[in-house]
Amino acid sequence: MHTLTSAPYGKWESSLTPTTLTSRRVQISGLRIDGAQTYWLEQRMNEGGRHVLLSRSPDGVIGEVLPMTPDYQLMDVRTNVNEYGGRAYAVSEGVVVANQLSDGRVYKFDLNDPLRTMVPLTVPYINRYGDFELDLTRGLVYAVEETHRHGHDHEKVGNRLVAIPLDGSGARDEDAIIEIFSEADFVAAPALSPDGLGLAWITWYHPHMPWTTSQLHVGRLDFSGALAEEITLVDRPEVCVYEPRWSLAGDLLHIDDASGWANFYRTEGFDFTADEAGSFAKHLKTRVLHPSAKAFSTPHWRLGLHTYDNLSMQEVFCSWTQGGSKRLGVLNLAHGQLEEANTKWNPFGNVACDGGRLVFLGDSPTNLPAIIEMQGSKQVVIRNSADLQLDERDISKAQEVSWLSTDGERVFGYFYAPQNFRYLPPQNELPPVIVNVHPGPTTAAKTGLSWEVQFWTSRGFAYFDVDFRGSTGHGREYREMLNGRWGVMDSADVIEGVDHLVKQGLVDPDRVVVRGFSSGAFTAMNCAWQSDIFKAVSAVSGFWDLQGVESRTSKFESYLIKRLVGPSPETMVECSPISHAEDIKAEVLLFQAEDEGLSSLVETQEFAQKLEAAKVPVTLELVSDDTHSMQQKSTVERIFAKELEFFSRVLDL
Repeated sequence: MHTLTSAPYGKWESSLTPTTLTSRRVQISGLRIDGAQTYWLEQRMNEGGRHVLLSRSPDGVIGEVLPMTPDYQLMDVRTNVNEYGGRAYAVSEGVVVANQLSDGRVYKFDLNDPLRTMVPLTVPYINRYGDFELDLTRGLVYAVEETHRHGHDHEKVGNRLVAIPLDGSGARDEDAIIEIFSEADFVAAPALSPDGLGLAWITWYHPHMPWTTSQLHVGRLDFSGALAEEITLVDRPEVCVYEPRWSLAGDLLHIDDASGWANFYRTEGFDFTADEAGSFAKHLKTRVLHPSAKAFSTPHWRLGLHTYDNLSMQEVFCSWTQGGSKRLGVLNLAHGQLEEANTKWNPFGNVACDGGRLVFLGDSPTNLPAIIEMQGSKQVVIRNSADLQLDERDISKAQEVSWLSTDGERVFGYFYAPQNFRYLPPQNELPPVIVNVHPGPTTAAKTGLSWEVQFWTSRGFAYFDVDFRGSTGHGREYREMLNGRWGVMDSADVIEGVDHLVKQGLVDPDRVVVRGFSSGAFTAMNCAWQSDIFKAVSAVSGFWDLQGVESRTSKFESYLIKRLVGPSPETMVECSPISHAEDIKAEVLLFQAEDEGLSSLVETQEFAQKLEAAKVPVTLELVSDDTHSMQQKSTVERIFAKELEFFSRVLDL
């Protein structure tokens, strides 16, 4: 029988240390299937964040797929297109095409070739490529190309859809690369029809983001792979398009939010063999499948989102968000019936199907992300992201909470109570709470098992993740509420969420701290001057002057701040934390990379000086050899160690 130890909240010993967070796991993404092989990327913090392409054979053997490049570099399969990257490889019939981060080149590796050499397909250091779609019949790979030939000025950054020859001729002569489409500010998501005659893709134009207004195009390809003709299938104001993909029967599927929710649509009637110009699209019929208050896709911050795939001629396996939770199931393309899968796993990333096989990246309240294979009614883990399992008695599970804002709108969040089976909570004492603000702001809190959350709850802290208005997964209307009110509404939702927890008797109102990364740090800092309930704020890679941030952003999000805050310079100044240094009522901990483009070292140093002048206690931690994302092993360990020390001291634990 286990004897419980009595100890104050926040002073419990935990098996999760800062080193555990980085040394005992990897991050999995980019899941795909090619026949009997399963492919995915693993980000390894102990290798400087390198993204390694792995595969698993039917007999369970797992290995790294790609050898070194011809100049003896380890492959780091990533892309910097739109600065956020995303899909950096494709595989079909054993042919792999992948982008190497260090030199920006695209390489081909044919697993069917006995010599198995890495063939460069593009010139180095000139362009960026991603979102690959293989066309083995023509010997091409379709891709998004981003050019920076004239610097990084927004007006001079090019973005077009191209076809890269698989014979390597594009590495010797750039003119060998075929231009498919270049008439929009941005392109994404090329999808080749099953007969190889048609291509679908997405475009969008400034001042929009891909999740505010975007267009769906379909074109007929000629024998060379060039675009013979094209139509715009979806182009409506304030309607965005997600994930075009062809059914096995040759119909075009896509997701859009015309109804306010990201729902499925099916377009039938394409005839790419028709001779008369324009006749390939003369008899199209588009209809919605399973209209409902469900989000079958999410905003495309990264290339290559893959939330559904063809399971059979008339079915797709898909994931969706409903009521803030993630679901999996099978959608019938004939009549739109949706059958939810009976599983403990929640979709966390890509789903993929091929030849009757079905895999997905999932997590659960008690399991870190893993690759799951559906085998009939069973779900089998074929790759874990960690080699350490927490005792389930130590795991704090997300509790969904909601509250009414002062202007009458319902807001959502997730509360985690302190949990450690070795300790007896103190009587007549409420726990301290760490409030977390997710970045984006157009993303959402995650409810699957997170070691970062359990790092705190297993030590006796409560943890509160807020899905303030502007977050995804609650419908378009909820996401769009933040437009014109960023810096005010988001922080008000966080503050009122904490007030809700206090009124429910869940947390100690005298021991509240807040933390955030990137735009989440911006919101967290605004909370610290708009309310006196926060005793401390930890901010990683934060933004303190919105006008400065706007001048540094990439082409991709160069109009985003005006959309979120409004075009008025006065409003930008008023919403910027640097304008309110003297009003901040909490002790401040800042983490700033010394050399990065988005969060400015000079701006952060100026903000720290203003805080010191206002007699606000502040600590600035400068981080070398890292970027805005702060994903190096040593950086992650340092942040959590410093935060633990900082919060414990400020809360007098």
